[in-house]
Amino acid sequence: TCFWEPVQRSDDGCVVDISLSEGSYSYQLTVTDPYGASSTDTLNVIVSPEQNADPDVTVVCGTVDAYHSPDSQGSPQTDTETVGCLATGSDPDSSDELSYTWSQVSDNTVSFTESEDGTEISFTSIAGDYDFEVSVSDPYGSSASDIGTATINVAPNEPPVASAGEDQEIQVPHDG
Repeated sequence: TCFWEPVQRSDDGCVVDISLSEGSYSYQLTVTDPYGASSTDTLNVIVSPEQNADPDVTVVCGTVDAYHSPDSQGSPQTDTETVGCLATGSDPDSSDELSYTWSQVSDNTVSFTESEDGTEISFTSIAGDYDFEVSVSDPYGSSASDIGTATINVAPNEPPVASAGEDQEIQVPHDG
C-alpha cells in the first residue's frame, strides 16, 4: 500500500495525479507491504514559472503641415492640423494579449485620443514637435516601450505681393 502526505491519498499503484502551480512542494511517500514492513521517502518538486519572453513595440508618428482654417486668421500661432502615432507590438508567444499605454513626454502638452485597441493616438494642435512614449505589456508583466515624435509643420505660406500701382508722372503747374 502507498500513502502520500500531504495529499492524504492511499493508492495500490503508488501513482497520484495532482495539479500544482508555481512553487516548491515536498511530499512524503510511505510504502507498506502485506507483512507490515514499510519504507518512507521524500520527493521534492519545484514548479518553475512559465518562461516568458519580453514583448517588443515600435511607434511611428506622422508629419503633416498645418493649414489656414477660417478660424485661424492665417497665423502660425493658430493654424492647426491633426496628426497621429501608430504602435505595433509583438510578443514571441502569439497567444499573449498585449495592452498599450501612451503618455506624452514633450513639454508642449496636447489632449490626444486613443483607438479602442490602444494601438493608435491622434490629436489636433498648432505647429510643433510632440513626443509620445508607448509601453506595451503582456499578461505576465513583461513590457517594452518606444518613443516617437509627431510633427506639425508651419502651414505653407506664399509671401504677400505688394503693389502700389503703375508709376505716375505728375506735372506741377507753374504759378508764375
